[in-house]
Amino acid sequence: MLSAKPLFSLERGGHEEVCVFGEVVMLTAHGLAFGSSDSYSRFPARSLLKPLQLRATLLASADRELPPCRVPAMGSISATAAQVAELETWHGESSLRERLDLPEALPMDAEHRAWLLARGGGPRTVFHPCYSKHLAILAACREHGWPLDGYVATGHPFHRELLRVLEPYLARGVESVQFVTDGCRLPTPVLSSRELACIYHRLAVAEEASVEGRLRRAMWQHPEWIGAADRYDTRLMRANPGRLIAKEGADGLLAIGIGPTASEPGGVGLLIKLAAGHQPSWAALAATPFLEALGLDPLREATPGQEVVWHAHPARAARTAVDVSPVLSEEIAVWPGDTEFRRKLMTEPGGQGSAGGPSWDLLVSSISTTLHVGAHADAPNHFVRGAGGIDQAPLGPYRGVCQVVHLDKPRGSLIGPEDLAAVNLTAPRLLFKTGSYPDPQRFNSDFVAFSPELIEWLEARDVVLIGIDTPSIDPFSSKTLPTHHATRRGRGIAILEGLDLSRVPPGQYELVALPLRLANADASPVRATLWPLR
Repeated sequence: MLSAKPLFSLERGGHEEVCVFGEVVMLTAHGLAFGSSDSYSRFPARSLLKPLQLRATLLASADRELPPCRVPAMGSISATAAQVAELETWHGESSLRERLDLPEALPMDAEHRAWLLARGGGPRTVFHPCYSKHLAILAACREHGWPLDGYVATGHPFHRELLRVLEPYLARGVESVQFVTDGCRLPTPVLSSRELACIYHRLAVAEEASVEGRLRRAMWQHPEWIGAADRYDTRLMRANPGRLIAKEGADGLLAIGIGPTASEPGGVGLLIKLAAGHQPSWAALAATPFLEALGLDPLREATPGQEVVWHAHPARAARTAVDVSPVLSEEIAVWPGDTEFRRKLMTEPGGQGSAGGPSWDLLVSSISTTLHVGAHADAPNHFVRGAGGIDQAPLGPYRGVCQVVHLDKPRGSLIGPEDLAAVNLTAPRLLFKTGSYPDPQRFNSDFVAFSPELIEWLEARDVVLIGIDTPSIDPFSSKTLPTHHATRRGRGIAILEGLDLSRVPPGQYELVALPLRLANADASPVRATLWPLR
């Protein structure tokens, strides 16, 4: 599964219109410099692997420059009229073309495609973006005595050679590499985002006299054969001649290998993967802050009238989760008169069990406490006779996009709808930061609470959960709990109380605060955490 995070947003007049999700990995000679997620996705490498697939044909040599007719094998050309005309002069040997196991296609180039269709033309293999790669593999079969038939099967000698070529780039055995079928019928390995970034980093800094160095130089010298004049990989290489190589891949892939720069003399490998698939302009846009940080020229093209807000940026490390649960210990304060938190040690390694208890060589303890301790979720039966316990509460409200709202209210006051008049509510879960219960170890009764009118107002706006950094959503002095009861009208609103929001700035997050499955219980402690969305 993709480890997709927000990469950037497009805003118009301060209002978000588009948010693009995906993954960015940036490698330098020192290792990982930036990762948009705390894990690496694995996905089919597709056309990003074409330089190494050409390397595996053994047609490229460290002793001589790569002939121009082989350069398109590293690209996914648009099949413009000019490209096709030149390809057909290079690859005129009919015996190899007849052995192609490649689907026919129409040109990717819109002008050539329209011209062709207007004249009754149709798909041909020469229009396929992988045409030159397949011909290079067939040429290798002829030169090395490999079978011409079955070259699209994983057991063919070419794919065994490809695994040998891949091995130095992987931090695992090649026997673990899984192949899936590409759109051109060739097997393509499933690699991680870091492995693909590593491939392009090493291509960018390979020795000039090595085979990889020859491949890199051929991409520099002939960027038009990697895509076409209007394609983003070609345009990036033309905008930064001799400084980077770039390759688009199907379904949202862009890899960039950057040679030595002033800030990164050991070069850089950059991998972009969009969760939404083939959006090459957005993939190039996601690379913009990383290229600018290295002193390179990006292709920064937002829609006219839109502003770009970066979420994945090299100057900002990927943010981690924030725990908004007070620590549960014997020091934590509870509602006056309620059961205090106590932890009892039953046995410990190397020690003796408690009186009459077991003498296991283990650490075993028990707790006794009110269920309304620290960060906790209230169940309907806490305040409505005969209602469901926390084990029956639907889990959906306790996980998902939430908004932290900071309100500066006097101690002991109520938050009403009028307090939110100037607040742009953007999520169905709202956590209120009041600062009116500052120390979880010292109970103060003059905390801020909610008015029943606020609950009705929020329910009408499809809010599914409310949370607060105080012990209760009703005031300390309340005996009838009207605000609690208001959460049971309409569709119902889940309640979180006792949160610690002192270190959390206002904004959007993903809330994860699941209650325990305690049968018929009136509440449950939760481990409330906020995960970055932006």
